[in-house]
Amino acid sequence: MISEILSRNIYDKISAKFDIEDVYEVRLNAGANIRVNFRSIWHEIGYEVSHQDIQEILYILTRGSIYTYLDQLKRGYVYYKNAIRVGVAGEILYENNKIVSVKNINSLIIRVPHYVVGCCDELIRYIENKDRLLNTVILAPPFCGKTTKLRQLAYFLSKRHNIVIIDEKYELTTYSSKDFCLKNTTNILGVNRSQGVEMALRNLSPDVIVTDEIYGEDDHKAISRAIDSGVCVITSAHSLRENDFSQFDLKVRLAKRPIGSIEKIIMRQL
Repeated sequence: MISEILSRNIYDKISAKFDIEDVYEVRLNAGANIRVNFRSIWHEIGYEVSHQDIQEILYILTRGSIYTYLDQLKRGYVYYKNAIRVGVAGEILYENNKIVSVKNINSLIIRVPHYVVGCCDELIRYIENKDRLLNTVILAPPFCGKTTKLRQLAYFLSKRHNIVIIDEKYELTTYSSKDFCLKNTTNILGVNRSQGVEMALRNLSPDVIVTDEIYGEDDHKAISRAIDSGVCVITSAHSLRENDFSQFDLKVRLAKRPIGSIEKIIMRQL
């Protein structure tokens, strides 16, 4: 799939050294060498990325129309397909303290999802508690597999439960492997958490809501609403240690709620 995104020049440089199917991430910064995460190990390729390289890949990502993807660019990414999201960095333009555009894009971070057999087996044993599922937050630093595990958890749990995935950036809900397609087994809402929870509770009768990388007051309110309604929530957040989770002011506040709370926090090197 990554072969569809890369310009021919960049693709040739990477594929000459690595099996492209086992490339997990590619970092392209104009004026710097290519960096490749291959089977979880970082490597550097001695080729200086040009602005032309960046522009060619942007053209592919946006199907030739950057304006069409402006809303995504203002949030720092472009979604391609099959859960491939490309982070972008450049010059941010503001108007009345709001981001209105991005120009002079000089960096692209391409992350490619992979199916990892058995990666969520241990987590399922934590989450499944007799005849019910525990509300769960998976904590880990970036690039430790939170999204991969959530994606596969959702897939396997959907065999026995009604699952709704709230996935505004479409990182969880598409996958290229024919035997692992969440579109076939779950309900997917491509909206923010607040809207997604309301839509799910009113219309989709979920047993479980799965969503990725929670942060801030709006996410806290949305998750609280779901839990108070008796729906299991399984989610993730960036954190180095379990105690750091207090920065979201979510663990303590939910634990004090009279109806529901986060019942299981899984924190380890994933």
